Amino acid sequence: MFDGKWQCFQQREGETGQASLQQESESDEQPPGAVEGQSGRFQVTRDLPNEQRTDQIGNPLGEYPNGVLPMDVEQGNKAADEADAADEPNPSCCCGGSPACVLCFWTRMQCMCCVCICLILLVVAAYFVFPRCVTAQMDNDSFEITLLAYAVLPVPSVQFGAKLDVLVDNENYWGITVDTVKVYAKYKGAVLATSSLKNVGMVSRDEHKINVKLQQDSGALLSYAMAAPYFVQDCGINPTASSGTWKLDVEVDVNMWDSIPTISFDTSFDVPCYQAVGKSSATYANTTSGGTSKDKCLIPGSLGKE
Repeated sequence: MFDGKWQCFQQREGETGQASLQQESESDEQPPGAVEGQSGRFQVTRDLPNEQRTDQIGNPLGEYPNGVLPMDVEQGNKAADEADAADEPNPSCCCGGSPACVLCFWTRMQCMCCVCICLILLVVAAYFVFPRCVTAQMDNDSFEITLLAYAVLPVPSVQFGAKLDVLVDNENYWGITVDTVKVYAKYKGAVLATSSLKNVGMVSRDEHKINVKLQQDSGALLSYAMAAPYFVQDCGINPTASSGTWKLDVEVDVNMWDSIPTISFDTSFDVPCYQAVGKSSATYANTTSGGTSKDKCLIPGSLGKE
């Protein structure tokens, strides 16, 4: 009798335990037709029949009528999406919103401010760097003859020497170097003396004075001999106070760089035949300038005068 009651009690206790375990198991199961994903989301394949539905990795899902997730699952997915959006940074970017772009800022206002500052800096840099006009001219009052004589030996010729200043005005905000400055003293087409200067440096925003000394070259004796007949015709072999004047042409060639054209200008002086050495050209009766580059830029296309 006692054994029968004990067996009945064990059977009831077993049924009660199985029911409790089954209830706990059912409470942990996912809703039919759904699978748990990242951040507690549930997803279901709705484009296939119920018996063929699978999750993202191919596991079969339970059947669910009409392929609709329960309300609690939909709300859970929505809450998970909001949590992920709060955790992920969302920078604003002028280049499309991608954090990998070069100009990336947390707000679009910061990006626009940076772009405006960069544009202002570029304009300021262009203002200081863009080439401006460089002009050159001969200082006529600085011209002075240092040697003038008629020589008979070795062949009749005119001995000549002079000095002058060439003014170069640099309007740029950076220093420049003039490649070459060449000066020729001519008498009716015959070259009396020459001078050549190379790599003349000058500072920014300043007028630079280039001192030039004209001298004769022994290798050009033929050219000096060509001027002898003209000099005798105008002044004679032994000039006097009444001998008059003779016309001297001074040509200046300035070349900024080899890649741009050379600018040339000239000045003509009416030089006295008698006692012209050591006197300033300001005392000459007549001085004529032609082809001056004062209003012509040595750098084509630069800002300033053309």
